[in-house]
Amino acid sequence: MKIKIDTKQFLNAMGRIAPCIKNNPSTPILACAMFETNDGLLTITGTDYEKTAQTSLKVESDTDGTFCVDHKMFTAIVKNAVAPNIEVEVNDKIAIINLSHSTYELPLDDVNAFPTVDFESGAKDLGLDKHQFFEAIIEAKKFTNNDDLRMFFNVHIFGKNGHLKIVASDNHSVYENILGETDEEFSLLLPNRCVGYFETVEFDSATASIGYTEKSLIVKDDLTTVSMLLTDGQFPDTDRVMPNYEFTTKFSCDREALLGALNRLSVVYASLKEKGVRFDVSNDITLVSANDPAFNTQGKEYVEGTLDGSGLPIGFNAHFLLKALNCIDLDEVVLNMTESNRALILKDGDGKRIMVLPLLLHKD
Repeated sequence: MKIKIDTKQFLNAMGRIAPCIKNNPSTPILACAMFETNDGLLTITGTDYEKTAQTSLKVESDTDGTFCVDHKMFTAIVKNAVAPNIEVEVNDKIAIINLSHSTYELPLDDVNAFPTVDFESGAKDLGLDKHQFFEAIIEAKKFTNNDDLRMFFNVHIFGKNGHLKIVASDNHSVYENILGETDEEFSLLLPNRCVGYFETVEFDSATASIGYTEKSLIVKDDLTTVSMLLTDGQFPDTDRVMPNYEFTTKFSCDREALLGALNRLSVVYASLKEKGVRFDVSNDITLVSANDPAFNTQGKEYVEGTLDGSGLPIGFNAHFLLKALNCIDLDEVVLNMTESNRALILKDGDGKRIMVLPLLLHKD
């Protein structure tokens, strides 16, 4: 079998399945990509069992066939090629890769050993704004946690009470984003390892479709189809911990000014286990401070703003607060608080809420 492939299109296709190829997998065949030609179309598939990606491109081929070779090595050979096209000749044992002034040989792996790929049909469409979904799920991944409860490894996509939501928690903060309305009631737990695919591979929101089956989330556009296995389990009910009371302290300030203050204070709190910062909220200015008694260092930042309600002192883990602030796409942010031992809520429009739990303030 002989195949002629456009170099740039080939590298783009290999990049779209690369997140599904593990480095040094325990099962050697998982280091490979499967290539299948059919009527002038080359389909490339990669999998790590948890997620499987498949993409296609047009090629010139003298016959149809299937072969498997090491994905990383094949990509490394081609990525520095100056020729506009590459030619691949496949026989019983090797794939010969011909570039403009060089030739390489790669051993073939057993096609029959490659995992059976089943992109399940009959997926139910989520029926939401695709661009908003990709943006929200990447944000939600930042709030997952690999160190605590197993359920917090996942992003929760669900329909309940007429709303379609994405929720994630790291046990210290909660991310919630309402993406639209739905009549369906469902619950999908997507591992954060799978969400990482969307950070690497960009889908065309105009042509993308997002659906789910009992076992998988399936996302596709004109170039790529990816199937991701869902976690079997139940996500904690975050509605029970999200505040539903009136906030008695609302401090409005410039988001960039607050981010700058927290980042500058990192020279003090960086060595602290809890990365603690203290907020002393008052009428027109908030004192944000950090103190490291072990090194006798402290810092104070003054953030101007407007207070609605009564002032209070409150503490936070700076890393969790920074993470939340970076997900708010507003010039002015409102810190919604009630008491020193109750959670802070940040809002971005009607759909997005982020809760950050406070730290215990030590007595001076």
